[in-house]
Amino acid sequence: MLRVLLSLFLLSAFASSSAAQTHFHHVHLNSTDPRAAIEFYTTHLSGERAIFEGADAVWTQASWLLFNKVKQPPPSEVVSPLFHIGWGAEDMKAEFERQIKLGTTFQTVLTDGVELFGAGTRDRNFFMYLDGPDHATIEVQSAMHHNFMHVHLLSDDPVSAAAWYEKHLGLTPRNQLKTERAFRGIPTGPSASSQLDNVTFFWYPTAHAKALYGGQWKGRTQYATNRGRAIDHVAISVGNLDQTLARLREEGVKVLTPPRRANGLRSAFVQAPDNMELEIVEGHSRQPASATASSPPSREISPELPAAAATRLSTSLSESKPHAKHVWRDTPPLNEDGTVNGYIEIARGDRNKWEFDMAKNARAIDRVIPENIGGYPVNYGFVPQTVSYDGDPFDILVLGPPIKGGSLIRGVIVGLLLMNDEKGYDAKVIVSPLKKGRPEYAPTARVRQEIADYFRRYKSWEPDKFSFVPGWGTGADGLSLIQTTHAFFLECRQVTTTSCRIAR
Repeated sequence: MLRVLLSLFLLSAFASSSAAQTHFHHVHLNSTDPRAAIEFYTTHLSGERAIFEGADAVWTQASWLLFNKVKQPPPSEVVSPLFHIGWGAEDMKAEFERQIKLGTTFQTVLTDGVELFGAGTRDRNFFMYLDGPDHATIEVQSAMHHNFMHVHLLSDDPVSAAAWYEKHLGLTPRNQLKTERAFRGIPTGPSASSQLDNVTFFWYPTAHAKALYGGQWKGRTQYATNRGRAIDHVAISVGNLDQTLARLREEGVKVLTPPRRANGLRSAFVQAPDNMELEIVEGHSRQPASATASSPPSREISPELPAAAATRLSTSLSESKPHAKHVWRDTPPLNEDGTVNGYIEIARGDRNKWEFDMAKNARAIDRVIPENIGGYPVNYGFVPQTVSYDGDPFDILVLGPPIKGGSLIRGVIVGLLLMNDEKGYDAKVIVSPLKKGRPEYAPTARVRQEIADYFRRYKSWEPDKFSFVPGWGTGADGLSLIQTTHAFFLECRQVTTTSCRIAR
């Protein structure tokens, strides 16, 4: 008896520990034009353009969006158990206006949650459905962030479906409603939700889909498979695929495909409730190389100025010689009180791309940003007496209302925008003007979202140019970059044809 009990205990511990090692890995989508789809997910939503195993993809905070290119438009009717994927937004009314400006098509416009649930506080919780690439349904809902946040499923028995994922795949229970619920003829109960990492799995009853998409269900008695549709499947990762599949078989889960390696992944599909085909992937998602190798963490700034940038520095200094007092050459970057100086090239809202002309000691229009891209969401300029890795002065973004171009401002460093473009590392320090000795403005999540969205797409109209924003740094990171780029300015003046390494 003791041996039997011990065996049962070990088997239970093995199952629990295996399930506990699961993580959310990716959403796989079918698209006739993956490049256009990636553009949508990185401009309309919070995703970063990246490379996954040699293929273009999107990195969303802690997981992936992967794409299959298909010749024919994939079916998108809501007849499979995989309903939609969703993102958050802090200010849904502002987000709705932003989506309108981006030209988004909506499946459901901005709606107060009270209209769906018949309860709650008005003007607090909103949702909307975007008509995504290939007509994938994408929800955006009220949240404390703008991140990828949920997968919404449909089920004949939502509570049991959630229990299946919790038992076999280690999801953490959140909420469940075992009774029927409906408002204005739209069923929303029974329902359930479970959590895996930063992703919530929601389940609504089949009756919800039939009420909203009844015409698509005509003559249908059960769910279609999710495979081959606009949202093809989702994937959960494990450390050891063979061990996990053996456990799942013992637990009665049907394994649909044997382990195979494709697109850089070793994986298998299993049968989940409601005809859902779920991918199990070996190995967990990692921050993409495009957001790490090509854009080094701000705390690991290279002390070497590339040769091309050193040459540009020499040219800029030569062009500035005719001026007895030159804005860039003679204005200190930092003040004794710790504030930073900045020269404003472009006022917030301006579509004219002004560039500082070293020879003229003044700004001049270089080009005009297209109307569909829009004006700068923040005041833009540079920190004097600096040279960055592309040879230009180090960029500064100044929060607050528009500031007249050509102005010199003083402010406090409040963050750092990490960015890469076709020239390489191109981070930008975030600064706020002072009010009564304190920063007047803060880089809130909403402000960061607006800035990141703009700088992800502001070069999309120019041939052979690109940009991506892997994340944010702190005020200390920003100060470190100012100090480094000022050191480049001071120590690399005589270098003209080779790279320049500064002392640190």
